[in-house]
Amino acid sequence: MHLTREEHLTKSAQNEAFEQTIDTSTVAGIEWAITVKFYVALHYVQAYFAAHSTITPITHTLRASAIQRDPLIAGAYDDYRELEDISREARYDFSNLQPGHLKFATACLETVKSVVRIHL
Repeated sequence: MHLTREEHLTKSAQNEAFEQTIDTSTVAGIEWAITVKFYVALHYVQAYFAAHSTITPITHTLRASAIQRDPLIAGAYDDYRELEDISREARYDFSNLQPGHLKFATACLETVKSVVRIHL
């Protein structure tokens, strides 16, 4: 079963609220905040697909490809992929991400949201 547009938007908003509670004074906090930002973007994009498509991409690879191919939200592709990549680094690598990385992730998320928002 796939979530609806509204359920994805709720999940995105919940993740965004949770991200605001993370202590980003540590590297671990920065890494988790970046990871949560990616999932905010993921649910935002999934809300779009739930509203506009009969097929909802279920893997990261399929989702990124669907974003890139969709003329309405293709402008979010580069920032979405940057968020995906930096969050993967935060989750799996000994990355030592710093506040500048969090600021970059925030900018990427804002771009994704601004591109997708007008089509929700």
